[in-house]
Amino acid sequence: MIVVNDGRYKVRWRPGMTVQDLLDELRFTFPRLVISVNGTIVPREEWPQRQLQDGDKVKVIHMTAGG
Repeated sequence: MIVVNDGRYKVRWRPGMTVQDLLDELRFTFPRLVISVNGTIVPREEWPQRQLQDGDKVKVIHMTAGG
């Protein structure tokens, strides 16, 4: 199981699952996202290759502009 945003979402892990697969499954399509896996930021260019492991904790942060 992949735990996303401190348990707000739980996604069943499957072998070969990547960060991009997770985002697609959750339908997170915001243009400005910051992703961390187990406390480590994953650069956007690595999302399609960065594989997740069962039990990983992922944080997805949607960056917004404002003042």
